[in-house]
Amino acid sequence: VSFTECPGNGGHASMGIIRAAAAAAARAFNRAPIGAVDRISAGTATINPVGWALDPDTADLITVHVYVYVDGVGTPVLADGARPDVGAASHDGDRHRFAATVTASAGSHQVCAYAINTPAGDNPDRGCRTVQVS
Repeated sequence: VSFTECPGNGGHASMGIIRAAAAAAARAFNRAPIGAVDRISAGTATINPVGWALDPDTADLITVHVYVYVDGVGTPVLADGARPDVGAASHDGDRHRFAATVTASAGSHQVCAYAINTPAGDNPDRGCRTVQVS
């Protein structure tokens, strides 16, 4: 940090090391969301997934995307319902339950729920089930 012939050479030479260290630090603080699908039931033209999800990097509510395969439908659901058991374990409040009603055609469908990572990163599968819609 003093005058040199070319003041940027030392900094530019270190940029690769700085970028790698910053990326490693970001990965350490951007943990994947956790949660589970408790149940997925099916009725007449509907599928009803229920579960919980939270992102350990934020106390904010997170979104869960529910996908009904075959129909190709993706439905965003906010995990904002009460789950006192999850809140007691996480110390992030008790608003982590998700529940949805998704329209689906009659037949067999695989349904998966993905917890959406905040601010970005992998969106892990929290559970899949095959259900029969009437």
